[in-house]
Amino acid sequence: MDCSDVHPKLFGYVDGELDLEARGRVDTHLRACGPCRQLVDLELQFHDTYVERLRPDPAPPRVWERTTALLGALVAQQRAGRRRSLGWALALALIGLGTGVALVAPLRR
Repeated sequence: MDCSDVHPKLFGYVDGELDLEARGRVDTHLRACGPCRQLVDLELQFHDTYVERLRPDPAPPRVWERTTALLGALVAQQRAGRRRSLGWALALALIGLGTGVALVAPLRR
């Protein structure tokens, strides 16, 4: 594995998304390649400094319950023969979930 093989996998490596085999190959390369190791170290610093701190809090249970209920109702409507697009319904439900998280997150701090 060379640098051109490793670079596309770096974000997955940092985020812990690689399977064991791929992670092992990247680890092997990083032990031998200073520039790639430095790039990973910088990405880890960025991740620890910004990504974890800016990750939104999980939605409160009542928001999840409401979203699940809305999605269930939308699916039931579609099954009943209404011609609504489930894609739009899901998009609207996700927007509602995001709005709920955005409204509740500042209250938790």
